[in-house]
Amino acid sequence: MHGLRHLQLFGNKLSNTSLKAILDNCPNLEHLDLRQCFNVNLVGDMEKRCSERIQVVRHPNASTHDYPFDERYGSR
Repeated sequence: MHGLRHLQLFGNKLSNTSLKAILDNCPNLEHLDLRQCFNVNLVGDMEKRCSERIQVVRHPNASTHDYPFDERYGSR
């Protein structure tokens, strides 16, 4: 996935181990959406690695108000 630039994993059950594999194999990643991915813990080295390399990181607890497929807010 070396050419991957945008990845949206909204509500995925991936872990920090899986996220590390993604970061290791997606050197061109610019946008990463981890909203509602509550098994990911973006602290310490993981947070640093994401913030240094990726332009836009949506954290697991970030607002979902603009997510068009979130059932709580209805499809837009």
